[in-house]
Amino acid sequence: MHPFAIAWPAAMAKHRISGTAQGTMTTSTAPVRAACSLPRIYHAASGDAGPRRPGDGTPTPFGMASLQRGPLHDLPEPTDLPAWLARDLCGGLDYYRKLDRNWQLQASLEAMRVEVPALFAIGGREVGLSMPGMKRIIATMPTLEPRLRPPVTIGDAGHRPQQERADTVHALILSFVASLDNAGHRSS
Repeated sequence: MHPFAIAWPAAMAKHRISGTAQGTMTTSTAPVRAACSLPRIYHAASGDAGPRRPGDGTPTPFGMASLQRGPLHDLPEPTDLPAWLARDLCGGLDYYRKLDRNWQLQASLEAMRVEVPALFAIGGREVGLSMPGMKRIIATMPTLEPRLRPPVTIGDAGHRPQQERADTVHALILSFVASLDNAGHRSS
């Protein structure tokens, strides 16, 4: 099961989100503009929100939310949007709206082994790293991905390193691909 599949829907029990083509989210309490709420979520999940050390107060959009105040209340409004954050924010909303359905559709893939070379990169400030058991999950990934390279941590990136530190991720992917021969094995 996806690590956020429990926390996010549970937090949304009272404040169910649905989206519209106009980018408006509606909850059980009030409509919320996606352009107002998603920057809060993306900023809080990014490495720009803070170092994510125990007790440092760095906000996190993934976890339990107050049923009285809703999931966005405790997330700060960013004063400036980071350069990596696209202006069209509704696409990201669709991922969360369909989270449960995506996991239902992928149920047949549970415990399937990945038999091709694989690369795993994670932001050093990824909010999921503070979730109980996440480091153990990462450490056991090679049991399902025997050709997985050692995990790469991208310093001060958060939940979206491919956007937050695009140049670093591009270089990492290019290096990974260059290390393979035509059969997908490590080159000498």
